[in-house]
Amino acid sequence: MKKSLLILLTAGLGMSLLLAHPHMPKSVTAKVDGNEVTLQYVTSPINMERVTKVGVGDFQRGANLEVGADLQAGEATIAAGEYTVGCIRDGEKAWTMVLYPGPLGRGESPDKSKLIKLDSHFSTEMGSVDHVMFDISPGAGSLSGRATVVWRFGDHYLAGAIS
Repeated sequence: MKKSLLILLTAGLGMSLLLAHPHMPKSVTAKVDGNEVTLQYVTSPINMERVTKVGVGDFQRGANLEVGADLQAGEATIAAGEYTVGCIRDGEKAWTMVLYPGPLGRGESPDKSKLIKLDSHFSTEMGSVDHVMFDISPGAGSLSGRATVVWRFGDHYLAGAIS
């Protein structure tokens, strides 16, 4: 009996380790207009059911951004410092990327008057990802010629210009 229970517990533990989703800390650093910009985030599985429940006007946070020197991003000035990268749902098929000055704790709501809205491009036509992904890359379409922070979650692709 004890041997059977030990085998069952060992098998259960082994299966839980195989099925667990690793949450990996990641970092991306790029030179934007000669300034060092670092994006830090943790991978996590996508829950599209939760994404569809985000209300219009609701803020969702995603990553941390460190900017080494001031950047001009269209109408927005991004001063050197640390930011929380987030997004606001504008409608069923519309999202805007935003920056919040400083870090936000888990579950902490931002003062929306301090949000910096970035020129953004949203699409559901770029394929799908299973885990949250961020990158700093050259923009395309309306953001062509500008550096962007790219946020992928499920079939959602959101890019926000930081130059």
